[in-house]
Amino acid sequence: MTEPGGTHGGGGCDIENVNLHGRKIRTRAKLEGNEWVINGQKMWASNSGVAHLYCVTCTTDPEKGDEGIALIYVPVDAKGISFGKNENKAGMQGDKNHPMFLENVRVPKEWRAAGPGVDADLLHNNLIVGRIVTAGMAVGQAQGAFETVLKYTGDRIVADKPIRQHSIAAGMLADMAIGIETARWSYLAAAWMYDHPEKYGPPISNFILSRGSIAKMHACDVAVSVTNKAMELMGSFGYVRDYDVEKYWRDCKMIQLWEGGAQLGRLDVCRGYYDLNL
Repeated sequence: MTEPGGTHGGGGCDIENVNLHGRKIRTRAKLEGNEWVINGQKMWASNSGVAHLYCVTCTTDPEKGDEGIALIYVPVDAKGISFGKNENKAGMQGDKNHPMFLENVRVPKEWRAAGPGVDADLLHNNLIVGRIVTAGMAVGQAQGAFETVLKYTGDRIVADKPIRQHSIAAGMLADMAIGIETARWSYLAAAWMYDHPEKYGPPISNFILSRGSIAKMHACDVAVSVTNKAMELMGSFGYVRDYDVEKYWRDCKMIQLWEGGAQLGRLDVCRGYYDLNL
């Protein structure tokens, strides 16, 4: 869904901002006969350049807002689709991200996911679920780093006793455990609310978006903090690749920044409490 930013605004996390209602989407889909003709550019799609099929977020008319949002499936061998170089990221090297260029790409009319209005709901639902799932991923990163450093500080002897038996280290480990457990409960609570619309309202709502965003913001902040502390407790061994901590540290910073980034997520938290005009 993400597009490159431009000097005239748009692109980037504007696509993921529900209050902009798809008006900043620049990838256009025009219906010609029984085919969609797609023109535009996308960034950061997972496994772009590797996957065989893409669900491309387009607009039939940005002035229509949500009614103009169209999710259209595009196969990798469609004429007019091409890719730029793989982005060399700090972490998550197994996930390939190539810029995608679409020039007069034609696909059958039936390859649209649903239709006006419904496609927008699917996109917004993807954003909400993505926040909750990302929170779970962040907790996993933090838990992995915590388990690694817990063992390391139990085995490593400093001043005649294991590192974790020193009060300064114990306090750091306690803060890590507190963060992980509160983040875990946060994302489980958000997932429960999403799964029980009879009590908490429709899944596609500002309330659920807010709760999913709370889970993601908190869990990702915790994961970044936990991996930082883990590296501090392990010293030089924290940043060498013989251990897992440096990879957790790189990866969790990345997931903190996707799905609209740390700042848009906080705006979405506010949307569950009051009418935020941003």
